[in-house]
Amino acid sequence: MLKFITPRNVLITTGLEFLLTGVIFQIDSIQLAKDTFPKELLTHEGLRIAELMQEGLGTLLIMVGIIIFTARNIEKEAARKLVVSIGIGSSVLFIGAIMHLLEDDINPPISGIVMVGTFILLTVIASAQD
Repeated sequence: MLKFITPRNVLITTGLEFLLTGVIFQIDSIQLAKDTFPKELLTHEGLRIAELMQEGLGTLLIMVGIIIFTARNIEKEAARKLVVSIGIGSSVLFIGAIMHLLEDDINPPISGIVMVGTFILLTVIASAQD
């Protein structure tokens, strides 16, 4: 039933999504900062720091996306191991975002949390495929 969720397809999908998200962070860093951080922190200097942080995160996401996407043609067993690693790393990101959402004034985007949760689910399914 879920035979299309292979390690290779997860690498392609995840890599492209990280790339796209990184580009969005680069293009829309000011608005993302305004949506993420409390207004009282967003003075002129605070907004600039938040903008630079969002751009740095965008650059990191682009880098990770390139690495994941270019690994799409590796051997099946190596791809499975990489997919498991992506799932574990995404779990750390997911837990951190949930903690911020529940405990403080930082508002990680719900769409990002859902996206990372979806990656985790896809990695579990793909790593279990024969």
